[in-house]
Amino acid sequence: MFEKILVAYDGSDHARRAFLLAEQLLRENEACTVYLLSVIPNQPLEDESAAKIASEKADWFGPTTELLDPDRMDAELRASYEAVKSTVLASLSADLTDVEDRVIVDSIGSSSIARGICDYATARNCDLIVMGRRGLGTLRSTIGSVSAQVLHESEIPVLTVK
Repeated sequence: MFEKILVAYDGSDHARRAFLLAEQLLRENEACTVYLLSVIPNQPLEDESAAKIASEKADWFGPTTELLDPDRMDAELRASYEAVKSTVLASLSADLTDVEDRVIVDSIGSSSIARGICDYATARNCDLIVMGRRGLGTLRSTIGSVSAQVLHESEIPVLTVK
C-alpha cells in the first residue's frame, strides 16, 4: 500500500517504535522504501546578530571571522549531519538486516523540525509519515509537540506511535 515511508527519528523510545512499525511495512512490501530522517534544529543568524556576536566574542576567541565563514559553517553542519546519520545507523543496525538497501538514512537542518519533516516528505513524494507521539523535546507541553505540528501541516497521512 505505501511505497515511500518517512520515519522521523530523534533517538527517543517512541521514534524507535515508529521505525520498527515502518520496518514491518517495509518487509511486507518489496516495492517499499523507508526514509529515516533526523532533523537538527538550526536557527540562522541575521547579519546584524552575527556581527554583534563577532564583536562581543573577539576578546575571548580572538578574530572570529573564521567562526562566521559560511564555508566553514557549512562544513561543520555537514559533519554534524553525518555524525547523526552514523549514530542512527549504529543504533538500528540489527534491525536493518536484509533491508538496508531499502532504508535511506538522512539528516537535515531546519529552523522548524515539523516543517523540515513535511518538506522532506514532500520533496521525496512520500505517501506516509511515521513518527513517535513524543520525542526528546523538553518544552513540548508548553509549545506543542512536533508530532502535533506535523499532523497539522502535513499533506499526507501521519501515523503516530506510542
